[in-house]
Amino acid sequence: MQTPVKSIIGKVSLVLLISAAFGMFFSFLFNGIESFHIKHLIYTIVYSLCIGGSIMLGCSMIGQYLSKRYPWEKNPKKTLWIILSCSMGYSALAITAINALFYTFAVGRFVLQDFIPMLVINGLICLLITFIFLTVIYGWKFFRRWKVSLVKEEKMQKELISYQYEMLRNQVNPHFLFNSLNVLTSLVENDQSAAIQFIHKLSEVYRYILDMKDHDFVSLEEEMQLVQSYIFMQKYRYAESLIVNIRLEDIQSDKVIPVSVQMLIENAIKHNIITKEMPLTIKLYKDEDYLICENNLQKKQTLSNRNGIGLNNIRDRYSFFAPLPFTYGEVENNFVVKLPLIKTDKP
Repeated sequence: MQTPVKSIIGKVSLVLLISAAFGMFFSFLFNGIESFHIKHLIYTIVYSLCIGGSIMLGCSMIGQYLSKRYPWEKNPKKTLWIILSCSMGYSALAITAINALFYTFAVGRFVLQDFIPMLVINGLICLLITFIFLTVIYGWKFFRRWKVSLVKEEKMQKELISYQYEMLRNQVNPHFLFNSLNVLTSLVENDQSAAIQFIHKLSEVYRYILDMKDHDFVSLEEEMQLVQSYIFMQKYRYAESLIVNIRLEDIQSDKVIPVSVQMLIENAIKHNIITKEMPLTIKLYKDEDYLICENNLQKKQTLSNRNGIGLNNIRDRYSFFAPLPFTYGEVENNFVVKLPLIKTDKP
């Protein structure tokens, strides 16, 4: 396996070798057998190496800088034209400067009237070769990045479909229905008014899931309506053993992936013991560009091996839309999830 240094040396050597070969070819094309005279040959090789080396180094630095400023992944076509245009502009200046230096050295003085015809011939040939090389190199990069972006987009679409299915499957699952119906049965027998409220909240949960399943993002305000309905239903089951503290302000411009916040609450309830003696406290609050979901740790041993599957699903989805990372983990006997808030005009 090649080391980075060997790889760079190999690329530089190849470019310089090609530059020298092209220089000798065009020298022979214009000067014939005279181009093989030792003095002329040395001049041609040095000239070609200077042109090839300066253009390779300069265009490489330009390409690296502009690739960071205009990432290929976002808009390969725009990146291609920006890098190609800037590289050709630099190449034209470099070719002009090197030709001026070599002309002055060869003649002993600089005469603009004599220099311009030489520059037109040599400069256009060098610029044409540079354009062909840059087009091939950056065209290949464009094609490769474009292909990667297509694969990534296809993967994202597949994961979106998978996520939507998983989202519905997680919510409309036998356990969720079984627990809800058990609570509802108890309420019908003891408190019909509460049973009606519970049915309304259950319908709100299902309506939200069905309405939002085709949306990439929803406002945090809308998501919190689902969360409130879900908590309302869970409070009937756990009563005072479940404590949820929500402190959210200035969330009008914040967006999240549908059902992601509700899944954080569900994850905390599902993986922790909840009793009168061991109440579960869940906190929801904002910290700059993050929504924080925090709960005290009292793990259920039977589910400890499965913890993180649902959170990994959310993390994978957010990796496509949010510049900040989705993180979670144990912090001082608490489980803390940091969900990045999405800033976008897309509905």
